[in-house]
Amino acid sequence: MDNDKYLQQLLLEKIAKKHQLAPKNMAKELASVLNINSNVIYDRLSLKKLFNLEELAILVRHYKVSLDDLLLPNSAVFHSDAIAQQPSSFEDYLLRILKDLRTLKNVPQCEIAYSASEVPFFYYLFYSEVVLFKMYIYGRTVWNIPNCQNGKFSLKELNQPALNNLIQETKDLYVVFPTTECWTVNMLDTTINQIRHCLHCDLFQDPNDAITLLKGMKKMVDTMENIAKTGTKNGTAQSSLYHNEMMQSPTLILVKSAIVNSVYFVYDSPNFMVSNENTTFSHASDYFEKIKHHSLPLNLEAQRIRFFKIFRTKLESAKEDFLKFLAIDAEKSH
Repeated sequence: MDNDKYLQQLLLEKIAKKHQLAPKNMAKELASVLNINSNVIYDRLSLKKLFNLEELAILVRHYKVSLDDLLLPNSAVFHSDAIAQQPSSFEDYLLRILKDLRTLKNVPQCEIAYSASEVPFFYYLFYSEVVLFKMYIYGRTVWNIPNCQNGKFSLKELNQPALNNLIQETKDLYVVFPTTECWTVNMLDTTINQIRHCLHCDLFQDPNDAITLLKGMKKMVDTMENIAKTGTKNGTAQSSLYHNEMMQSPTLILVKSAIVNSVYFVYDSPNFMVSNENTTFSHASDYFEKIKHHSLPLNLEAQRIRFFKIFRTKLESAKEDFLKFLAIDAEKSH
């Protein structure tokens, strides 16, 4: 078989596998997509004739198959909505995540692996004050949203019913997936430092919100510990958690299913790039397994107690620091 026919066969196999098309349905569906008659499509399926350039373009766009995966099997090709346009609002960012989660909900045998350098975004969703603060930071530093860049953080102003509904739906969808996650004891540091920065730089409309955020983070940690203890996020979906203290841990999300495998790589947090290529997924999956192999399971009581004690010590230390700063600031204002 010459190279052109081999590549066409690979393309047809990828379309059939990714979209679960049975051979008896393949001809009818492709004929409809390409708007050509059945005799012509059978010639394409039997490799008697090759797709022309226009037909090829229609197929790869319609079925979202990467030509790079066919032509350059060892390449790593990612796509990202944020490259074309940064999120314009908190709602816009959540809708991008929801689009994927809503699709994955209907995919059979779907499970998620998460290697985290910071608290996985989905756990912030459990407490609205914390996720609102995180999105304020993203809007100020990454997305360049004007009211974040020019305004102070305010729980009262950001806490909107429509946004809260999106937060709730995103959380509710995430907890239904079986997950395996590798965490580090430094996961809280970024958020604590962001709160400290905003407090010291007068970026809180109400400086006492810094303490409110720490209380929200403490509740979040309590929830995370309960998940580690029970092994589930919602009473049904399995959640296997590990403490990674050996390997440098990027923020890497792997979605494995019976239909498609995807890699989400966070590159300018919280934006992410996605690849559906098998070679990229296989390499990322192997790396995740190495991280997990060198990690300790948090379902072990002694390990879990030690891990979350470090979290609570960090939060208590930050609280003492913030209260001192607030007291000094109050004295100066009198």
